[in-house]
Amino acid sequence: MRKEFLAILAVIATIIVITFFILIAPSGPARTTVSAVPNGTPLPPLPQEPLPLSERLNSTDLLLREPIGGFRGDLIWLVGPDNATWDYVFYSRDYGPGNVTLSVTEVSSPLNTTPVTPSPGIFARMVPDRFTIEPGTNITTQLVVNITPAGYSHDPVTRTFYVHADVEREKNAVADDWIRVQMADRPTTWLDYQTTGDISEHEITMHQGGRWVGNVTVRLGERGTGPVRVWFEELDCETMGSSSMDTPQPPSPGWPVISVDPAQFVGRSFGTYELQITVSTAAQPVQPGTYCYEIHIDAPDEHTSFSSKVQVIP
Repeated sequence: MRKEFLAILAVIATIIVITFFILIAPSGPARTTVSAVPNGTPLPPLPQEPLPLSERLNSTDLLLREPIGGFRGDLIWLVGPDNATWDYVFYSRDYGPGNVTLSVTEVSSPLNTTPVTPSPGIFARMVPDRFTIEPGTNITTQLVVNITPAGYSHDPVTRTFYVHADVEREKNAVADDWIRVQMADRPTTWLDYQTTGDISEHEITMHQGGRWVGNVTVRLGERGTGPVRVWFEELDCETMGSSSMDTPQPPSPGWPVISVDPAQFVGRSFGTYELQITVSTAAQPVQPGTYCYEIHIDAPDEHTSFSSKVQVIP
């Protein structure tokens, strides 16, 4: 009888514990936000008034928090009358539900928004040019440019198309973008508007047990919308070579710890990002000396890198 009583008490206790965890557990998955500022620092308020497009393209805070949209895809060179197609992706982030309407005009060059007289025999359109989007989602549409025989040039020529995004109730979305269409009977090298990177100091001097904070600048090129990753590779300072794989590796024992915030984010074409970089010699013992790094930027349009040195002094 005593065993049955204890068994009943155990069942009751189990039910109470399960009920307690059901009541206090979150009702759904946690929502994460990519921050443009160091972890633990409160996010600054977003601007209430609309900013010029040029300012939005150079605002890390807006680029990481507002809805964005832009092109991705390969370089296309037309060697005859044909259709060229690029994917345009709109990331809603916290925006929505709402409507997005896309329009296309021909302009003189990227980053220019003033329409020019449309080129005869060339037709551009977005498919679809209007959609409804929900928070936390992305939608892919396409820019289709049709080059007829009347519009094709046998000599090298470039046509630039500007896509404007009208985002319902959203003043500072960064969703306008540009695509260049190049054509000729023989392709030539195309080197403009590539992803680049830099650091506020290429030669950093710091004390043992200290901490240095600066900035890494990432400028994304044409068709650069999508996932971006910034990572660091340890180098031999004499040869500037590395034996590691072409992927991020944990810091070696005795080396400074180097990090960037955020190290991964969704970027967009022609956007400039100022990311905080931190070098620390406090997390593990670091001897005086010179430590060399290659800073890599993996972007949708291409990969780029540059080097930096850290001088640790007593």
